[in-house]
Amino acid sequence: MKKFFAIVIASLLLGGVSMQAQGIKWSVEGGYLGSKVSVSVSGVSGSVDFNGFYAGVGADFAMKAENLSIASGLFWDYKSMDLGVGDVKANYIRVPVQLKYTYPAAEGIKLFASAGPSINVGTFGKADVNPNYIYDDYDDTTDPYDDNAFGKDALKRIHVQLGLSVGIVISEQFIISLGYDYGLTKGVDVNLTNRVNAFKVGVGYSF
Repeated sequence: MKKFFAIVIASLLLGGVSMQAQGIKWSVEGGYLGSKVSVSVSGVSGSVDFNGFYAGVGADFAMKAENLSIASGLFWDYKSMDLGVGDVKANYIRVPVQLKYTYPAAEGIKLFASAGPSINVGTFGKADVNPNYIYDDYDDTTDPYDDNAFGKDALKRIHVQLGLSVGIVISEQFIISLGYDYGLTKGVDVNLTNRVNAFKVGVGYSF
């Protein structure tokens, strides 16, 4: 984790050296978040859907190098996982730091691609499990198991991903984007190899 923070800080510092002071462009963005928790053990792997949506504010920091910028922002991710015996609902704050290249394809049309890490910080969530599956002597007076979604044997509070995004900007304002984030660190606090990967489809408005 320390190495990740060092990379993020270095990226911001190096970008800051060549950023134009006035070159910050803001946007509001949101869309579908098709996420999966992938687990593997002894050569056997599987995954569980962890889907939801995202919304937030993007910030594009222009650099002196033509068509290059650093794309960052602050996003809220909501995800829900159906375990069959219950479900998990979780909320995260996500901060990406990506190097972005924009190509003017035609009048009023720009294409872009960006890549870089993002940090995901779990804020709050809930895990509900149907007691029929965990109590042999369950009766109607037994309360459902209700616990925080983050912690030991649950979702990790912090996990890191490496992302790639592509998209189009129309008339300098309307954004359509596709993205994929690959988990670099564990997404669940269990003694198994696991990661959280995510596919994103979003729209936005730049101002």
